[in-house]
Amino acid sequence: MVVALLGVHRKDLMALTDTGIRALKPRKARYVVTDGRGLCLEVLPSGKLSWLYRYRVNGKPEKVTIGRYPDLGLKAVRNERDTMAGLVSRGQSPAREKQLAKLALATNSTMREFAERYYREVGYAVARTLEISAAILIMKSYRRSARRYFAR
Repeated sequence: MVVALLGVHRKDLMALTDTGIRALKPRKARYVVTDGRGLCLEVLPSGKLSWLYRYRVNGKPEKVTIGRYPDLGLKAVRNERDTMAGLVSRGQSPAREKQLAKLALATNSTMREFAERYYREVGYAVARTLEISAAILIMKSYRRSARRYFAR
């Protein structure tokens, strides 16, 4: 188990166990306990535990939430981490894949609902990566053309 608190890493500890996870207590500030190979358990002040996978794609650090403990056990989350590591080795972002899968679940929606949801969820993510002025122009242009299309 590697504890990362305020930038301090302890690499001399063993990987997480169910007993060790149950022994984790909430603190005033959230903290992260690592299992190894990018798998982390985030402990929130409320006592909730969330699994995270941290990785790099094209040299840029990213993270994706896998699920909550105890809903996802240690063995299942390690298998999920291995699956995501395979995506990363192919140059794909597991966070982006999860986002696209969430959008694909909205198959019962109309084209207009899908476009608005895509604009809301993905458009703002694009805004964070582009220069803000260019992103605003792109989003305004999209909104104008989407409204013209759906007004028919």
